Parts: sequence; C-alpha cells; structure tokens
Amino acid sequence: NARIPNNIHEPYIVDPRNPALDSLSREELLNIDWGAISYTDTDSLGNQVDHTYAEYYERFNDQPELANSRGWWKKTKVKSQFSPRAAIAYPISEKGVIHFAYGYFFKTPDFSMLFDETDYKLSETGSNFGIFGNPDLKPETTVSYELGLKQEVALNTRLEVKAYYRDARDYVSSGIPIDLGDGKAYYTYVNKDYSNSRGVIATVYRRFSDLLGGQLDYTYQIAEGANSDPTEEFGAVLAGNEPTRSIIPLDWDQTHSLNGSIFAKYRSWGANTIFQFGSGYPYTPQITNYESQGEVLSNVLIRNSRRKPTTFRMDLKLHRDMNLFGMNGKFYVRIQNLTDRRNQISVYGDSGKADETIEQ
Repeated sequence: NARIPNNIHEPYIVDPRNPALDSLSREELLNIDWGAISYTDTDSLGNQVDHTYAEYYERFNDQPELANSRGWWKKTKVKSQFSPRAAIAYPISEKGVIHFAYGYFFKTPDFSMLFDETDYKLSETGSNFGIFGNPDLKPETTVSYELGLKQEVALNTRLEVKAYYRDARDYVSSGIPIDLGDGKAYYTYVNKDYSNSRGVIATVYRRFSDLLGGQLDYTYQIAEGANSDPTEEFGAVLAGNEPTRSIIPLDWDQTHSLNGSIFAKYRSWGANTIFQFGSGYPYTPQITNYESQGEVLSNVLIRNSRRKPTTFRMDLKLHRDMNLFGMNGKFYVRIQNLTDRRNQISVYGDSGKADETIEQ
C-alpha cells in the first residue's frame, strides 16, 4: 500500500501550494481530478476561459500527463528482477582447483530511505526541505565476477588467490531539487549513484603442525563511486558546492590491507598473535588559509583525494598449561595493542593528521 504524490510539485496534502486547492475538503483532495476545471475567467476579447488544476503547474514543464491523472496519491510500482548466478570449479591437479563465479544480486534500500517522512510535511519557513523517503525506489543491483585458485603449496599449507570485480548500479542518493515555486524546493531519495570495486585477495593458511600454524590475508582493492553516503549530494547543495560529477574513491577504499593470525605451542606454553595493517583511507583536503583571503577552494578540491596515515595493530595472548592441586587449567596473559600505536582515524582536512592543524 505504499504511495507517492501524483503531482510532484504538490506533495503536502495538509497545506497545498496552489491557492485554488484551499477550498477543497480533504476527501476532495484525495480524489482530485487534476484535469478538472479549477476556475473560469474572461480574456481580453470577452471569451470565457476555463483553467484546470494541472494548468497551475505547467510553468515547471515536467509533468505533461498531469491533466490525465486522478487522486492526490498513486501507488508505487511492483519491482521484479531476474538474477542469474553461476559458479564453476575445476580441479587442475590432485592438490589444486580453480573456480569462477558470476552473480547478479539486488538489495532493497534501507527502510529509512523508503518511508522516512513520506507525509512530505513542509513548513512555511525555510527554502530546502527533505530528504524525504521514496517508497518507489528500485533495488540496488550488483553484478559480481570472481576468478580464483586454491593450491596446496607445501605439507599442511594452502595458498588461495582470487580476483574480483563488482559493478554496482542504482545506488540510492539524494535527487535534484524539486521546485515548489517561490524559491522553495524539496528533495527525495532516487536511484542514480554508481560504484565499482575490484581487487585481489591472497591467503596463505597453514594448519597447525610442527609447533606452528596460522593464516595471512593480503588484499589489494580499488573502490570508487559517485558518493559514499546517500545524503552527500543534499549536503553539497546546502553548502553551495557542486554535486559529484566524476568517480572518486569511496570512504572505505583501502588500497592495501594485511591481516594475520599466528599461533604456536611448545610443550605447556602457547602463544597467539593477531595483527592488522592497512593503508590510509581517503579524506577530503581543506585549505583554510586561502579561504581567509576570500577564495573558497573547497569547491574545487576533489573529495577523498588524499590519504590518511597507515594503521597497524597487534594483539598478543600467551598461555601456559598448569596442574594445580590435581586440577588442570591454563594461565593467560593478554596484551592488546602490543606496540602501543595510536592510529589516526579522524584527521584534520588541512594537515591530514589527527593531532595537527594549521588553524591552531
């Protein structure tokens, strides 16, 4: 039973923008015939001229079929999608296998983007309203390809290498402003954004034997798109900036990452370490000293065009098997952030560092 306004320039039924609608009751508005006569006047030649409700909105020049519509609301369209998927694995030897996978996936947008404030309440003050949910959003679609190799390279040791490519379309973003007249506009969510990710993942796994075991994972990836967040376009409009016109690194684009877990045991002693290394995520630079001279360079600096510092963390856990008063147990020592490194997660846009800014 989801619904959207029949007339995009008249979304708020409680307080219509067209003065000719003020005399209609709530029931009449719900069942309005937009092609019906709103009022009649006389032209300069003395001829009687009829005007429809839809005629009031012809100035926007984007709803040519409005006069044929009935009702304040219309139902959303039923969405369907054909999603083929295929996977093939082929052994190339007794110790190795290659695989290929293809899939067409879809994801329903978050409910907040579908149903948030769909009564389209507009106040008398303000000029930009929204972002309103859009129950007529299409599913976000992703086409994924993967090619991989799994091979035993030594006794109890396995190597896995796979390359992937994912093409995502119809991602949700805030749309262009919908004019209400009198210098006011509102925004809804629409399907228009695009993103692309591709990369290589290499994994070495050693089953525990001869005192040692563990796993190492290395990932090289590129994640690009138009926007990292559905509200970014709306924020750009409010800030007076240009909307995104090119593909840029997304907020989660981490080019290199290395994760590992290594465990060892000798007699009654054991150790386990987990570490994570990652290259810096992107951030948007800001140049404040030029802004003070009257030039706003934030409008021309590309979003996410610089990188934060790399991050590293290592945790260590030691244990010893014990027998105390005839009872078996273990004694643990756990050390988190073994190197006492302070990773810089949020940074200043002018310096790219968490503890330094030009403004100070």
